[in-house]
Amino acid sequence: MNASEQVRTMYAAINRRDAKAAIACVDLDCVYQDLNFPKPFEGRAAIAQMFEDTLSRVPNDFEFVIDDMAGDDLAAGLTWGCN
Repeated sequence: MNASEQVRTMYAAINRRDAKAAIACVDLDCVYQDLNFPKPFEGRAAIAQMFEDTLSRVPNDFEFVIDDMAGDDLAAGLTWGCN
């Protein structure tokens, strides 16, 4: 599975509020940069904590929607919105 497919799988898990399944899509050495946060999250543990914190705060009917994505086998970048 390439990076873009992994990201789609990860966001599907996030929208199910399944942080464990979402973090399973993240490499141990991943750097996750979201411009809603002041600095990138580095490593699976930091990203897992951010997922858990975020999912505990968003309403149950909030859905992350991927607007556009580019990537290759090892990296992906995207813009997202919400429903």
